[in-house]
Amino acid sequence: VDFGCGKGRSMCVAAHFGFINITGIELSPKLYYDAQYNITQTQHIFPKVNFHLINNDAFYISIPSNANCLFFYNPFDEIIIQQVILNIDKSLQENPRNIEVIYITPMHKNLFLEHGYTETFYQRIQKYMEISILQKNSKPI
Repeated sequence: VDFGCGKGRSMCVAAHFGFINITGIELSPKLYYDAQYNITQTQHIFPKVNFHLINNDAFYISIPSNANCLFFYNPFDEIIIQQVILNIDKSLQENPRNIEVIYITPMHKNLFLEHGYTETFYQRIQKYMEISILQKNSKPI
């Protein structure tokens, strides 16, 4: 799931890397329509990929029960990301699984850490680019 997917570029890249169920959430109607176009072009290359695009505020989105990789390119302020984390945790409670969060420019990483996520990877590239990969395991042992 790509939160704040913009024009859908990360979704198209995910298809190139073998993901077969890809969801994008975008609030802006203009970016949503651009993403639809880009996904259509990628669909010709990867016809077996299931793309799902949602034009709505991520604050209100229920996380799909099969979502196990979530992508954020610092799309939201603290209030929105806090609610999205609650939505993720609700989904994990209803459907226990391992989940990974790829967070580029992780301005609110602390909120994930406060909710029991573990940072498994961190890298700063040059001065401003940061990437954090966080994980949460809700499967019973």
